[in-house]
Amino acid sequence: NYDLRISGGKPAAATTTDRSMICTAEIGSARYLCVVMNAKGSVSEDGLVILRYGIFEEVSALLDYAYTGFEVRQILDDSQTMYQYPVDNGSNDVLLRPATDVSVVLPRNCEPANLYFDHSIDITSCTAPIQGGQKVGSITIYYNGLVMGSCELLAVTSVEQVGSITTDSTRIDVPVDNNDLWTKILLYGGLILLALLILCLLGYLTFRWIRNAIYKRKYGTKKKTKSKRSR
Repeated sequence: NYDLRISGGKPAAATTTDRSMICTAEIGSARYLCVVMNAKGSVSEDGLVILRYGIFEEVSALLDYAYTGFEVRQILDDSQTMYQYPVDNGSNDVLLRPATDVSVVLPRNCEPANLYFDHSIDITSCTAPIQGGQKVGSITIYYNGLVMGSCELLAVTSVEQVGSITTDSTRIDVPVDNNDLWTKILLYGGLILLALLILCLLGYLTFRWIRNAIYKRKYGTKKKTKSKRSR
């Protein structure tokens, strides 16, 4: 039987029974490239008549598997806003979108949670001014550890500059005053230690007061009784 999905191909033979084929096929709007190797067929005893075309049967089975088990799915849209980042010396944050639509072949049972989106931002590009459509970073899509697609990330709108920009060549690094740092550490440490001492003193005084109250309640009446008898 002919498989009307196949648009062209080339068979090859390794032995009298092993066959291979590479072919193209069209199913709907999708195009497939199919490769089958070492397909087992059968021939007559004299080797002149092919009794079973294993090569063609396996090609049809492989196309059925590809068509029913996988689909082309769009996972990125160039009009969708994906990320938002602050801009150095910018009037507002920059919104990022994919540079192009990205469609990949995925298993039909693949859920969005199975996809991993890894994006990176060029720090130097996050400095105002930024023009709409300017490249700011890139994004890569993974499925089960395999790279499925990637594209650039572009600024959705422009970001104006506010204030002056300090470049690396003119930036003045202010040294850290270690003495001032240790002064703050000792000051805050002393305050914390003082607070702990006050809490301990209050706890000790409270304990003494409770103990004296219990002692008076327990032994105060007996002392008074003894003094009356002595009279």
